[in-house]
Amino acid sequence: GVKSTGCIPIHVNGTHWGALEFDDCTHGRKWDPIEKDTILSAANVVSSALERNAFQEEKRQLELVALAERERKVEEMNLLLKTANNVLQSAFNFSGPRPEIEGIPELIAMEMYKVSKASLLAWYDVTPDLKYIKVRFRIRDGVFAGPEDNEPAYMREVFSTDLLPYFRDWFQGDQFMFMGPNQDKLWPDSYEWHTTNGRVEATAYPLKLGDQPLGVFGFGFNDMRNVEELKEDVIRALSNQYALAVQLSRLAALAKQEAELSATVEERARIARELHDHIAHGFVGVIMQLQAAQLLKDLQLEKAQECVQRALDLAREGVQSARRAVLALQSSEDSKVSLKHALESLVGSVETAGPSQVQFSIFGEDVQPRSVLAENLLAMVKESLMNALKHAQAQKIYLELFNQEDHFILQVRDDGMGFDLASAAGSGGLGHLSMRKRAERIGATLNIHSALKQGTTVSVQVSKQQMDRL
Repeated sequence: GVKSTGCIPIHVNGTHWGALEFDDCTHGRKWDPIEKDTILSAANVVSSALERNAFQEEKRQLELVALAERERKVEEMNLLLKTANNVLQSAFNFSGPRPEIEGIPELIAMEMYKVSKASLLAWYDVTPDLKYIKVRFRIRDGVFAGPEDNEPAYMREVFSTDLLPYFRDWFQGDQFMFMGPNQDKLWPDSYEWHTTNGRVEATAYPLKLGDQPLGVFGFGFNDMRNVEELKEDVIRALSNQYALAVQLSRLAALAKQEAELSATVEERARIARELHDHIAHGFVGVIMQLQAAQLLKDLQLEKAQECVQRALDLAREGVQSARRAVLALQSSEDSKVSLKHALESLVGSVETAGPSQVQFSIFGEDVQPRSVLAENLLAMVKESLMNALKHAQAQKIYLELFNQEDHFILQVRDDGMGFDLASAAGSGGLGHLSMRKRAERIGATLNIHSALKQGTTVSVQVSKQQMDRL
């Protein structure tokens, strides 16, 4: 029953998409120009709308593809970082609960060997000026191994890079060099050596620490599939982990050398203090007695002989003291010492060294520290007593031990000439320095109070808690 039909084609981006069709079922007609223009305009509107929808869909698809690509790259980077971190973690786990940083680079290299599925991994050290190269280690069959038969010269000994014409230019880049004609130019006899030992492919990668040349990793593969699966970005990341471990290892070695040097200096200073405290003081007493004997020899011969005898006794005591000092340096004895008896013995030996009077008093019960603490305390007391006798010209010297609930105090007071603390501190005398070092060593508090013509007071305070630790 259709009397007439009109059809307008629709194109989207130059491609036929469809048509608008108008049927008249009542009577046949012809379209006038205005009607045709109206229908064509409608068709163009439909076409534009379809083009816009197609463009938006295409844009959405492109955005989805770009998003998927970004997600893929993020996932690859996460995997890369995870692999590198796993390698580092495996290296530390393998090294035990207290890893020595010096061995971490080799452990990372072992993990690199496993990740790369290589049959051979070799590390070459290079000098900072890139003039020499030398293999440091090889990993083969899962263990650090020795050289193979028929190895090239650059793997057997220190090798001059002047014999490797392409080495310097290649090292300045960041490219893998795979086995073949180019690599054989870079590494003489490399291709023949690898193939003779069953390897189908090999690659080398240069490693720098910042701008500083560090070395070269070489990988050999028995299976081509492992080469195809090798991810260069993973090797680069692992190589950076290795470079960081090498730097940490170097810093650790430097710190260890400095610590050993510091320990040596401290040990020498300690021995100097021991010699000063145990021997020098004895000689002071000997000299004082001999000086007294010299003054008395023409007037009171008997007293002069007594002074000489005291000098001999002091000399013998000095020898014994030196022996005790040597034993103290060699031993770590944990025995306890009666401070009261040790101080009484010390006062007895000091009183024979001159006319000054030394009075010892104890307030509270005896204190019994371990030998290490007692040796240091007695040395400080002896230093204070000898200073009072030798320098202060004191007539009365008071040695006092105060035993309190949570601490005890050893104190030496004299009525001598005294001295200026600022001047004494600037002079760097070994006696006061030794006392302060000893106080620091045992965790004690040392106080020195003095003024010209007002005497001197030296006190050492030790907490009971600290005494139990030593």
